[in-house]
Amino acid sequence: MDDTERYAYGHSAKGKRCYAEKPGKKSIRINFIGGLRGKQFMAPMMVEGYCNANVCQAYIDQCLIPCLSPGETVIMDNASFHKSKGVKEAIEDAGCHLLFLPPYSPDLNPIEHVWSPLKNRAPSVI
Repeated sequence: MDDTERYAYGHSAKGKRCYAEKPGKKSIRINFIGGLRGKQFMAPMMVEGYCNANVCQAYIDQCLIPCLSPGETVIMDNASFHKSKGVKEAIEDAGCHLLFLPPYSPDLNPIEHVWSPLKNRAPSVI
């Protein structure tokens, strides 16, 4: 989440496109990571910077695995860092199953309904 990327509203003449200046220097980028079990948000983690394979692996090892019970299924989207060998091994070593959503299907990913309101509220809090 980059607070320089969102504009809540703008003004322009009727029928004209609204333009806004964007500062050249970006502020802090924050990533919220978490899981969803039923309707319950679980294993939250906040990271400054971009998410990558190392961040994903740390989240799996330190936050997600301790919350899982053997036999549970973990469903992830197709972000490249979700598909690392270490992620798969950690989840399977915990006695759980790993499945991936079909490509380009955020509509099938229920956690997107959690992130959307959070992203809309975050700029006023950060």
